[in-house]
Amino acid sequence: MTRILSLDDEPGMLDLLGLILERTGCEHQRTTSVYEAWAILHSEPIDLFTQDLSRPDMDGWRFLHLMKADESSRDVPVILITARLLKDQDLHQATSQADAYINKPFGPKDLLTTIEMVLTRRGKPLPKANHKLHKPPPGNDKAPTVQDWLDGVQSDDWKRRWKAALALGRSQDALAAGLLMALLQDENNIVRMIAAYALGELGDPRAIQPLKQAQSDSDSWVRLAAAESIRKMGEPPRRFPLWARIVQRFKTLPKNKPTGHELVG
Repeated sequence: MTRILSLDDEPGMLDLLGLILERTGCEHQRTTSVYEAWAILHSEPIDLFTQDLSRPDMDGWRFLHLMKADESSRDVPVILITARLLKDQDLHQATSQADAYINKPFGPKDLLTTIEMVLTRRGKPLPKANHKLHKPPPGNDKAPTVQDWLDGVQSDDWKRRWKAALALGRSQDALAAGLLMALLQDENNIVRMIAAYALGELGDPRAIQPLKQAQSDSDSWVRLAAAESIRKMGEPPRRFPLWARIVQRFKTLPKNKPTGHELVG
């Protein structure tokens, strides 16, 4: 089954994309969070990624640069969706780094034609649209409970842990903060990143100190999520002097060939 992931800071745009794509046989995932999008891209096979360019947390250009610099996501085809007219340098960047771009507003035919073109190049064309909504195969439709998420953060499966952490952050459950703070020490960097982001969603001030400590994490995405969550809670993120950041970077450099996971600067 073709899997498409969409990232946009406007839920309405994601709903529009869903209405168009749900008439095909593809699986469409959507999110407004760059951290959730990053976790999905590194957790499961994605056949196509769409994203807008203008976002308050991390603009599309930077996210695209990080995708292409990372071994796990660099080969995922990307369609940029933008409300502004691309000119000169932006147009060159879009055509050289992304597979296609679409200007807002767009119609269903424009979107599906562009997606079909990009996927066909990769040998996996989108199923033809039809007039009946695509129905997923029958299965367990029971909605997950808070207890399911509490069990999930203790799972041996890191993919289940980060998804449970994300759900807990949005649950406002009284037990969530302690579990998420504990996950800041998880062995998996994706889990730590989502835990840091989820604590910001939860907004519990008890998490500020653990998040400050997470700003010294070896993974750049964990540090980024921790700083963003602290900002949401009203405290300015801690800024290390340049010399301290250079030392920290030197200490965290891999012994073998770099993987591209670290941010530059």
